[in-house]
Amino acid sequence: MEVSWPEPVIFSPNVVDPEAAEITACKRALLVAAEINVQKVHVELDSQSLVQAINQAEEIRISFFFCG
Repeated sequence: MEVSWPEPVIFSPNVVDPEAAEITACKRALLVAAEINVQKVHVELDSQSLVQAINQAEEIRISFFFCG
C-alpha cells in the first residue's frame, strides 16, 4: 500500500539537537492531526526526557484545571 503525504516532509537544517528535532516533528504531527480533525492520537517518542517533560506538563495542567 502506497502512502501519499498531504504535503512534503519539512527538513529543518537549523535544528541540530536530536530532542529539539523530535519535539518539532511531534508538534508538527499534532498540528496536522488537528487540521484534519483527528480525535485521538497516539504519540511515541524516543527521548525519555521529552516523555517525562510532557507527562509533567500534563500533570501540572490537570492539577491547575482541578485546583485552580
